This record gives sequence, C-alpha cells and structure tokens, in this order.
Amino acid sequence: MERDELIAFIQEHSDDTDFTGGIPDEDIEKIESELKVEFPQSYKWFLKNYGAGGLFGVDILYTFQLTV
Repeated sequence: MERDELIAFIQEHSDDTDFTGGIPDEDIEKIESELKVEFPQSYKWFLKNYGAGGLFGVDILYTFQLTV
C-alpha cells in the first residue's frame, strides 16, 4: 500500500482507529540510539504522523519509555 493510499484508508475509517498521535523526531532518535538500531524511513514517517495504535485489531507499536 502506498503512503497516499494508507492516509486515505485511515481517514476513511477514522472512527475505528486508536492512534496515540505522532511523536517528535527527537523521541524517535532517542529510541533508535537506546536500541542501537535505525528504523526504516517508512516506520519513522508512521511514528511521526500516527504514533502507536491501529485499526481493525491491527496495531503498530513503539516503546513509550525505555528503562535501562
């Protein structure tokens, strides 16, 4: 699914979503640093725009707080 299709699908079914809201670039960078990974650009885009959550029982997650 292309990005524009995803945006349209989410908007069309907005009553069935439970997204937390986007997170700032700084938080994404901190998570990547703590986990020693680099997320794909598509996942970073999703986090910045929607955060965690999903629709129709399919959830996309991220860590809210890292405890070391």
